[in-house]
Amino acid sequence: MQTCYTHGLRYQDYGECDQCMTERLQEEAMRRQEELLREQVELMRERAAQDSRQTAAPTEPAIDLISPDNLSKDLLKALLDSAMIETSYDEDGDLVVDEGIRCNVLFSEKRDRIRLFSVGGFLRDGVTRTEILEAANRINEEYIMVRAKVSDGNVLALDRDIFLKHGIGKRALAWMVKSFCAISDEAIQEHASDLME
Repeated sequence: MQTCYTHGLRYQDYGECDQCMTERLQEEAMRRQEELLREQVELMRERAAQDSRQTAAPTEPAIDLISPDNLSKDLLKALLDSAMIETSYDEDGDLVVDEGIRCNVLFSEKRDRIRLFSVGGFLRDGVTRTEILEAANRINEEYIMVRAKVSDGNVLALDRDIFLKHGIGKRALAWMVKSFCAISDEAIQEHASDLME
């Protein structure tokens, strides 16, 4: 048996702990999903271009993409508001979504990815780090649309990255935000509700 230096979990001599394996598999699943979305966007672009050639009339682009070139908090807020998703800005000026669970919508300095981030809630007194790590592992085993981890102070957090290098359609982005909130809430209720106040 060995101990994982990242998660503090013990594992057999096959190379990685369960948490490391879960995180790696989740990253691979998210990359595959992003690739599928990019393929769908490219297919829609090709169809729109073909339609415009057939009509021989100038038209607006069929897809309005969010990309590193146009990404901003105000654009994201307007997009989510138009999708009937409740948003606001917190005291730090970060965009926050409230869809049954509170979720921060952040983006990287390079504006090449959006991170959806949510904290599970306040833990009950006496909850151990092992208990909260086990809850995170159960969530990671069952759900691929969210990644659960335990941050400093034994806080259960869930997140998901949305990559923007090739752009993403506004509807797809709104659906991802709404799905992240719904899945995060369900995952916490199913696997960690007994640990929360």
